[in-house]
Amino acid sequence: MTRQTQWRSYTALLMAIMLAGTLLVGCGKASDPGGDTVHNEQTGSGSTGSETTNGGNGSNDADSADQEKTERIVAEYEALKTKQADAKERLAFLDANLAKLPADEADRIMRDMLAFYEQDLEPAQQRLADQRIDEQLAAIEWPITPEKLNQVTDDKVKRAIENVWAEGYKLEATEGMIFPVVDYGLLKKHAGSLSPQLVDYIALLALESDEKSSSDAGLVISWDQLAERTLAHEAYLTRYPDAPEFARVKQLFQNYLSMYLYGLNNTPVFDFDTYKLAEEVKASYTKTVAAHPDTKTGEIVKGFLAVLERNDWQVFVKKNGEQADVPEVKAYREKALAEL
Repeated sequence: MTRQTQWRSYTALLMAIMLAGTLLVGCGKASDPGGDTVHNEQTGSGSTGSETTNGGNGSNDADSADQEKTERIVAEYEALKTKQADAKERLAFLDANLAKLPADEADRIMRDMLAFYEQDLEPAQQRLADQRIDEQLAAIEWPITPEKLNQVTDDKVKRAIENVWAEGYKLEATEGMIFPVVDYGLLKKHAGSLSPQLVDYIALLALESDEKSSSDAGLVISWDQLAERTLAHEAYLTRYPDAPEFARVKQLFQNYLSMYLYGLNNTPVFDFDTYKLAEEVKASYTKTVAAHPDTKTGEIVKGFLAVLERNDWQVFVKKNGEQADVPEVKAYREKALAEL
């Protein structure tokens, strides 16, 4: 992940992966937390004490007005929560009000929105648990778009899908099942209202919702893309060690790194016939080590390559016609992940 220094590598990686502008947050936020222009003009050197006092009162009045507006908006959001508003209503509130709030309050409301999605995902899945929906969508080429939805003949099915989209979900399909996932990419439009650490966290979540990494027990992105996602999560941990999302990002980092070292059932890191490290995986590992030697990911992958080379690149071996562990390889992977 480094070009010259570790810090530059982390910054470069995040900037490359996250959409342009996600880190340019809070522009004008500190001076204009309420969305209105606040003037606090001071008189010149010839001003009287009375004039200076009046200028101060004007500033206090503006601050008071901003505070009142913030409290009103927050109260409106709390009222939405009390009435158990759905995701559609909450998203509309964010669109209308988030930019009017100071960053700390905007962060708090956005974090609450993210928590709401975690609780609402299962009910959203239940809202799509209808055989008619499966049958109608099965006849349409994926991904399902608003244009393709016109092919649906059942109005109830069409409305159900439109409602899911309006609530901030997108549709995925795996093993014949259709289910919603949170479309985190939709939340990136609020980057200017949020703190950098929350903007970057949402960008990490959007990496997966914009393009899933796996499906049907197989990798659906390249090994290099998987490495990039692993490194992006590590970069976040390094840059924001005190972020409320640190533990969640650490778990995601571990998940991606585990996938990078082990592969998946239908996309293993080894060749099915020889049990040796697959050439495309070896190429990706080598590239990762060369480009990011000062990262934990690069360090672990470098050590893994060394272990594999000592064992003639065998990830597993065949014994009595069956797949068997290479003790040193098994021990290294388990130890590397356990230490994280």
